[in-house]
Amino acid sequence: MQGAMVVFAAVVGPFCRCLWLCRYLCETRLYSIMMVSAGSCFVLMPTASAQNLVSDPGFESVQSPLGGGYYCQAASWTSVGSCNNDYVYFFKRPHSGSYDLDLSGDTPSPNISQTIGGLRAGPYTFSFWWEAFIPGTGVTASVGGQTFSLSTASTTSYTQFSQQVTLGAGSTTIVFAGGTGNEDVDIDDVSLTFLLLAPPLPPGAPTNVTSVDSTIGNFSSNGGTLPAGFFNLFNLTPQQVETALTQLDGEDATDAQKGAFQLMSDFLNLMLDPYGGGGGGGGAGSGATGFAPEQDTTLPPEIALAYNSILTKAPPKQAFNQRWTAWGGAFGGTANTNGNPTVGSTNVNANDYGFAGGMDYHLSPDSLVGFSLAGGGTNWSLAQNLGSGRSDSFMAGVYAKTHSGPWYASAALGYADHWFTTDRASALGDQLRAKFQGQSVGGRLEAGYRYGLPSANYPAGVTPYAALQAQSFHTPTYSEADLTGGGFGLTYNAQTATDTRSELGARFDDLAMLGVTPLILRARLAWAHDWISDPALTAAFQALPGSSFIVNGAAPPHDSALTSLGAELRLTQYSSLTGKFDGEFGNGAQTYGGTGTLRYSW
Repeated sequence: MQGAMVVFAAVVGPFCRCLWLCRYLCETRLYSIMMVSAGSCFVLMPTASAQNLVSDPGFESVQSPLGGGYYCQAASWTSVGSCNNDYVYFFKRPHSGSYDLDLSGDTPSPNISQTIGGLRAGPYTFSFWWEAFIPGTGVTASVGGQTFSLSTASTTSYTQFSQQVTLGAGSTTIVFAGGTGNEDVDIDDVSLTFLLLAPPLPPGAPTNVTSVDSTIGNFSSNGGTLPAGFFNLFNLTPQQVETALTQLDGEDATDAQKGAFQLMSDFLNLMLDPYGGGGGGGGAGSGATGFAPEQDTTLPPEIALAYNSILTKAPPKQAFNQRWTAWGGAFGGTANTNGNPTVGSTNVNANDYGFAGGMDYHLSPDSLVGFSLAGGGTNWSLAQNLGSGRSDSFMAGVYAKTHSGPWYASAALGYADHWFTTDRASALGDQLRAKFQGQSVGGRLEAGYRYGLPSANYPAGVTPYAALQAQSFHTPTYSEADLTGGGFGLTYNAQTATDTRSELGARFDDLAMLGVTPLILRARLAWAHDWISDPALTAAFQALPGSSFIVNGAAPPHDSALTSLGAELRLTQYSSLTGKFDGEFGNGAQTYGGTGTLRYSW
């Protein structure tokens, strides 16, 4: 080990001296493997004794054999006293390993010492194992000028001495000294370790980072032993610690709810959109389910049918003979949400996509009910490569709609199963993955009233509407798999998130012609307010039993502007094709989506 450190210092010493961190690590010998590249020093896997600052703590590198299994010297230790007179020597009566220090008393007082450099100010634990082979008085151990007396009553086995001491930055000396009597004390396995409470943080560190930092500190101060992988954190600069803890807080798991809410919202809107949506639009060929413009206009029957109008002076109403409509639609969207630097959340991009199919049945010329099945998924990624996730989803829903002249009302209920996978990595070399299942339920109620507008050629209208939408998303307790064994895997507690949205706005429609083919133009402008759960999870390091902290994700805005532009092309009396683009704009968040739907009635 010592030889390897000499070779290491000779090879990378000039580089490490350029960096405070590397110099510190080299001087304190906390880590045995490093890599210097492009002016950077990276800490790799620590050795098993990385936390102990004492060189040759078990007196194993003995030298100068005295005979009879006795030795007079040990590397890294300086002896004062005559070895030949049995004041200080090393013998095969160890607590562990092959040798131990044998300290006898006489005049002058013998002692053995080691000076350790590169310390930082703070609390340390000084410990060793000892036994009084021959009782006596006056044997002491000291570190940093603090001296502790050892009772040399006869013992039959080794006893551990352990004491917390406060040391200043720089260097300190450990000294074991004998008394003036005939005592004979064996000492072995000396240790000086920095008391790992919490990694250093810069002032004003965000909430997510301080929560993780406090968790590590509380675990350590309550007597827990940190796994070796955590030692890296204590030898980084405060800014590096903040970056590392940001990578370890598991924020990517909080963003599963973003995609789930987005997917369910798109599914509910597809079923209920009164202007060319999946099941909520007026059925092509239904002949009676639609709006009544408030103008005296006579249109050719095929255009009136395409527009689903009941006109003041319209042709006679068609027979109610097309009761079934089948439809299929593709939908998807992308959303960008800004994080909060104070909280420590990160910008996130979330996407959803799906394909839905359904059927509705006209109970009467003015009312219908239907169902839909859909498959799709979500994916999301955090800025700065802090993690990503994806899901496969199955959805099922039912809906209903009714008209009364210019009034309409509609309702939908949806359910979804999601199968999630998350992936993230840290600069400390850990690769973490989680697989878990979640469930969503959602419902939407909507009502509106259409006003006809004066038009020179074809009917146009504006429909003020109000809607209420509610969702719930649940994930169970689950744990990450630590793919590289770094010890930073998290377990997340079960969580249920909710989003209740109110909408107030207006829909607009206008009829145009592509040759002889009716084309209905659509638009929407609305305001939405969300009462939404903050994306937060309670997490705990699997390697730190009893630890837990709250990690926060990027929170969506509570108020948003909703916009839509679309068109419905009536292909035949029985079929139609609809395309629609949606936008949602709030403070620090934007969402863009699209829908395409094909309907056929019989």
